[in-house]
Amino acid sequence: MKEFLLDCPGIGEKIAECILLYGFGETSGFPLDVWMQRAMQGVYFQGKKVRREEMLEKAEELWSDFKGFAQLYLFYEFMTKKHKW
Repeated sequence: MKEFLLDCPGIGEKIAECILLYGFGETSGFPLDVWMQRAMQGVYFQGKKVRREEMLEKAEELWSDFKGFAQLYLFYEFMTKKHKW
């Protein structure tokens, strides 16, 4: 399904992951945009800039097939609490 979505014009990695998570309940993906990168850097990398791949590896290590659920909570916390990460 993800490959099909990525073949659609205008749909990249993050949007494909969002569609799978929100539309189909596929919790093994981890939508990662600039806001999630900031949240991950602040919480798991002490504010240090790291590569996208490192963040995805950390998410896999911490949450395995439930990365999607973790992303929802982390994104909510980051956007509603106005953290200075």
